[in-house]
Amino acid sequence: MQLLVAEDNGHLAHLRIEGDLTQRQLSPVGDLLSDLLGAEAYQRQVLLDLSRTPFLDSSGVGWLILMHKRFRERGGKLIVHSISPAVANTLKLLKMEKLLHLAGTRRDAEEVVRGVAP
Repeated sequence: MQLLVAEDNGHLAHLRIEGDLTQRQLSPVGDLLSDLLGAEAYQRQVLLDLSRTPFLDSSGVGWLILMHKRFRERGGKLIVHSISPAVANTLKLLKMEKLLHLAGTRRDAEEVVRGVAP
């Protein structure tokens, strides 16, 4: 798994995960978002593209929930978008749309940031 910065204007960051989001990929890493975006990462608006993430396990779901919680507690917002079909199915089965900010496309995610319902 790679977490990449696609774009960052200082307030809004567009990130992309490439590869599976599983315990194996998450275990050896520290705080991925702070490492990429700095100490203020969770006070920002971050769009997370999962179009190149073919699979996630319970650890991947747990990581998304933890990230959502950190953003909420520190005044930022994480919006997950462009979710691959298998990952979308898993999140739907777990009813994650009730907890996470999910959007169909990047444009939809940008509208969530602007406060416009997609």
